[in-house]
Amino acid sequence: MISSFAENLIEFKDIKGHWAEEAIQTLANKDIIHGKGNNIFDPQGTVTVAEFITLSLNVMGEKVPVATENEKWFSPYIKKAIELNIIENQQFSSYNRPIKREEMSSIAINTYGRIHSLGSSLVTGDVISKIKDYHKINDRYKDSVLNSYLVGLFNGRPGDIFDPKGTATRAEAAIVTLKMIDKTKLTPVTFDDIPYVETTTLVYDETTGDYIDEPVILYAPMGLNGKRETDVIDLYKFAMKYKETSKYDSSYGYSVAKELVGIGAANVTKEQYNQLSILQKVDAENFSFEARLNKFNKNGRYDFPYEIIFFHINNEQNYMENFKNQHNELWSYMLKIIFADDYQKVDQLVTQAIKTVSINGKVELRPISKFNGRKIEINGDRAGLGIDIYNKQ
Repeated sequence: MISSFAENLIEFKDIKGHWAEEAIQTLANKDIIHGKGNNIFDPQGTVTVAEFITLSLNVMGEKVPVATENEKWFSPYIKKAIELNIIENQQFSSYNRPIKREEMSSIAINTYGRIHSLGSSLVTGDVISKIKDYHKINDRYKDSVLNSYLVGLFNGRPGDIFDPKGTATRAEAAIVTLKMIDKTKLTPVTFDDIPYVETTTLVYDETTGDYIDEPVILYAPMGLNGKRETDVIDLYKFAMKYKETSKYDSSYGYSVAKELVGIGAANVTKEQYNQLSILQKVDAENFSFEARLNKFNKNGRYDFPYEIIFFHINNEQNYMENFKNQHNELWSYMLKIIFADDYQKVDQLVTQAIKTVSINGKVELRPISKFNGRKIEINGDRAGLGIDIYNKQ
């Protein structure tokens, strides 16, 4: 967990005017980082592996026992870091040597990732293009470096290099450490040429035991043709507005961990929905749309990026008519975005499939010829009808 810290005012004589002065002073006042005695911090000095591991555990507020007479001072910190999966057992041959930047990124992102959402893997290729010496990063640390750039813990050095084998200074360690506890200091890499939308994702907060909404950026995934699939962003933006304007209840969400976008709709008004129990809310959900962001650049038998599900059809032959009376704006926009000029054909096909289910109890249509270059498959029963939508060919 990230702890709260009591103020412990300290002033270092050798950081006045230094670019990391604020970070160093803030961390020192919170008793997270320490100097070298006589009010000297030595910002350009190196930081050891053990020292940065200690910093990370201090940030998390972990209670670490004092070393015994037969142990080195940092031994309890190493044991705790291994226990928390901040580092791996025998990852380092020495803890007294200066830490390399690629190693620091691994420890930092593992610490950060225990309470915050990491960046989307949908743009890792774009991050790589911004790191000229990416090929010099040890394979073991490449994912850590990419995630560190995505969330904004690291930004590289002049000349668009990361300098993975370079040693980190005490000042750099302070900057990274402050970013772990103060998200306003994060400087995530940005991509102005990639369509995106700002939203939130659910993250488990160890301090409260609850899930909280954390700000994230949803980027358009890469498609089979090597271009960004902007449809996902358009649909998500529409869902955000629709939730505000629709009389009937709807929802939207983005899971970074699962690389999944979801849009839902219920057959009751917002006021009615808020008065329902959890089980009643489940029964009220009659529509679900999912976009699997890691499927847009694949072409396998089960690699369909979109899936639509209609729930609780039962024997209701007017099911689709009732659904459109409530959510036609959402349904029509979704079909037009995905199927363009063929959207009415798909609407008629789905309507007929749902009617077949209400009468016969099941339906199975696979595969169906392309609409706007996309194959679709439909199958289901009265409990639910699924529509799998494949990538454009």
